[in-house]
Amino acid sequence: MAKPITPGRFPIRIGGNPVLRMPVKTGMWSTDYNRWVTDTFFVGREQPHIKRALILLHGGSENRRADVYELRGKDAAEQAGKEQETLVIAPDLLREGELNTEYSSLLDLRHEPGLIHWKKGGMFSGSYSQLEAATPAESFSPLDAEQLGPISPRNGQVGILEVLNQIVSYLVKSGDFPSLRSIVIAGQSGGGNTVARYAALGLFDPAALPAGGDGASRTVVPRPNGSQVEVSYLVMSATFLYFDDRRFQLSTAAPNRRPLHRETEFTDAIGLTAYPSTFVIPSEGQLAWALQQEGSTRTVDWLRKRYNSYEYGTDGLVDEGTGDPHYASSFGALQARLNFAQRRVTILAGSKDFEPAVFPHRNLQGVNAAHRALLYREHLKEIGVWSDNRHTVKIIDGEGHNGRKLMLSQPGEAALFPSISQPAPGPLRPTPTVDEVPLQPRP
Repeated sequence: MAKPITPGRFPIRIGGNPVLRMPVKTGMWSTDYNRWVTDTFFVGREQPHIKRALILLHGGSENRRADVYELRGKDAAEQAGKEQETLVIAPDLLREGELNTEYSSLLDLRHEPGLIHWKKGGMFSGSYSQLEAATPAESFSPLDAEQLGPISPRNGQVGILEVLNQIVSYLVKSGDFPSLRSIVIAGQSGGGNTVARYAALGLFDPAALPAGGDGASRTVVPRPNGSQVEVSYLVMSATFLYFDDRRFQLSTAAPNRRPLHRETEFTDAIGLTAYPSTFVIPSEGQLAWALQQEGSTRTVDWLRKRYNSYEYGTDGLVDEGTGDPHYASSFGALQARLNFAQRRVTILAGSKDFEPAVFPHRNLQGVNAAHRALLYREHLKEIGVWSDNRHTVKIIDGEGHNGRKLMLSQPGEAALFPSISQPAPGPLRPTPTVDEVPLQPRP
C-alpha cells in the first residue's frame, strides 16, 4: 500500500522571502464544528482556544506516516481530556522515492516546487534535504520574516532540526495562539532520535527572548504579550547524543553476571541492577563486540574513529550526507551539553523493545531500547547534566517498539500534557555561561 502523503504545507524560510514547503499533517478542535478536524489549520488564522501544541515526529520504518502520528496525538489528547485545547502538528519527512507515490490525483509531488525531502538516511539527525528551488513567500503564506524565525544557512536545503526551530518560533511569536502555554516535541524510533538531538541542539529565536540573553538553553520562552510558553521533549525508543567519548562496559565485579543480549528484558523495577556498568573509552574488545552484533564487516579501527561522531556523539558536528558543518557547530558541543541540562526531557522505552540496532554505534549505547535509556540516564548523571526536576527516564513494562502505547501510558500522558499553571510574567534568569556551570571532572 502506498504511503498517503499529507497535503498540508508549512513555510520554511531559507533567506529573504523565498521559502521551502514542509509537508505536515495537522489536527485540532474546531470551535466552528465542535469536533476534532484535520488539515484545517492555516497560518495566519487566530486560534484563541489552543493552549497546547504537540509536534509529533514519525519513525523511519513501520508507521512512518504523519497521519498516523496526528491520530495518535488526537487519541492522547482525548484520553487526557485535553482535545478541545490541543493542536497537533505532525511533520512528514519524505524520501526521494516517495515523491512518485500516486496517492492523489490533485497533487503531483514530482513537480511541486520547494517540497522538502531527503535522498537517503540522515533525515532524522538533521542532515540537509535535497536541493530545491524556493517559492516566493508572498505567493504562499502571509507570514513575514520575523514570524518565520531563524533562517537556514544553506539556500535550497534545510535539516529537520531547523524545521523544528521555525515551527516553535511561529507558534510562540505569530500571534495566532494567544493562549498557548505548552509546546511538547515528541517522537518515537527515528523521530525519537530527532527529539533526543533537538533537546540539546534546538535553538529558539533570540528575538523572542529578553534583551541580553542568547536564549539557546531556555525551557520557558517569553512571548510578546508577556506570557510564557514551556517547551518540553518526549523521546521514545531512541538512540542518544552522548556528551563525552565514554560508553558502557559491564562491571567485572558484578555478582552472578549473566550474558547480555538483545532480548534481555529491563524493567523500571529492576533497572540496571543485574548488569551494572562503568563508563570507559571503548576497548578493542568492546568495539569488536559492537560490530559482531550486527554482523558488520567494518574494522575495529573504522568504528574507533567514528563511534563518537555526530549523531551518536559530538565529535565534528558535521552533516553526514554532505560533510558540511552541522548548523549546531556554531555553538558547539559544550553549549549543547548546557542546553540539555536545562531542558525538560522525558525518555520512554518498552521493556520488550528488541528492535535491531542496525549500526554498531548504537550497540555501544546499549543492547536494546530500554538498556540504552537506562544507560543514558547514568551517563547524564556521571557528567553532571542530570536533574531530577527536569529529566525523567521510564521503562514501560511489557511493551515493545510501539509508539502509540508509549504515548498513551501514564508517563507518556504526563509528558505530553504537563501542568500549565501560568507563572507570573517576568524576565528569566540569563543563560548560564560555561564558567557558571561546572562540569563533572573525568576520573
